[in-house]
Amino acid sequence: SPSQPNQPPTHEGNIDDLVRARVEREMAIVQQRRVAFEQRSADAVRREAEDLVRRTKIQPKTPLDADCVAAQEAVVECYRKNPTRTLDCWREVEQMKDTARKAQKAFVEAN
Repeated sequence: SPSQPNQPPTHEGNIDDLVRARVEREMAIVQQRRVAFEQRSADAVRREAEDLVRRTKIQPKTPLDADCVAAQEAVVECYRKNPTRTLDCWREVEQMKDTARKAQKAFVEAN
């Protein structure tokens, strides 16, 4: 007796099941790979963050020159007082640069 046109033969149903199973396996593999990649990425970010924190905690071996700190604070203060006219702070900037050069020279001579 001929097969009815509305019902697919049973072997096509088996093929659909096989395809569905294969797709599910492939999706599971892709999911596992993505999770592994995300975990590695999270670990790398965590290590980089810990390294940055560790580096920021390192204190300079020599104390900062008080004159340099004062000159830097003067520049910052000038910028705060003149947020729209930062070029008005040129004197403070030049003083800071001069102080930094003197401190650098003293450091080189001492070491």
